Amino acid sequence: TAPIATITAPSAGLVTNGATITVSGNLTELNLSTVTVNGVTATVTGNTFTADVPLNNEGTNTLTVTVSDLASNTGTAEVTVTKDTVNPVTTISSPADGLITKESSITVSGQVTEANLASVTINGVTATLTGNDYTADVPLTNEGTNTIFATATDSAGNSGIAQISVTRDTTVPVVSITSPVDGTLTNATSVTVTGDITETNIQSVTVNGVTATVTGSTFTADVPLDTEGSNTI
Repeated sequence: TAPIATITAPSAGLVTNGATITVSGNLTELNLSTVTVNGVTATVTGNTFTADVPLNNEGTNTLTVTVSDLASNTGTAEVTVTKDTVNPVTTISSPADGLITKESSITVSGQVTEANLASVTINGVTATLTGNDYTADVPLTNEGTNTIFATATDSAGNSGIAQISVTRDTTVPVVSITSPVDGTLTNATSVTVTGDITETNIQSVTVNGVTATVTGSTFTADVPLDTEGSNTI
């Protein structure tokens, strides 16, 4: 009668980044001779065995237990595991790096290149996965620069990180008109309006709908005076 071997660990389909793996299990045989796992002689204690076996292949590795008795009958058992030592490759597709927003949170989405993807977290928030695409709503906790880290982890514990910076700006720009002075009287059909802006993230300045030229923190625009009498700038 052939000996019977049962593998109790590792489980079938395990993914690991280790160079070796411990294989253990149970035996049914009264006249046991040898137990090997992929050619490695196992340690036998009673009706159990254990062996540390190298994983020679990146990817699929088949672990075969071969049991022989004193009559040269043999029995086998096998399990397949995956060796994965490659870090996931993570990209952030949205938002764009350097985005400026006044919102208190932002939706972050992207992609991961990884066959054995387990999870993606963004600044500690667990992302929703659809295949290898991910998305998560992430709070922007800082006024000013917020660094967004997208961390992808595979089933073997390897991880890959992508990062961008987003600026949260909730402060209203402060604008002052330095010329003309309030109450100026003129017979011209237009007036040059200049002034100062207190704002780090200036996007645009308009004066009565006219786009101003911005130089540093100052602006200027030539603005028509459409009304005879009082004109509000």
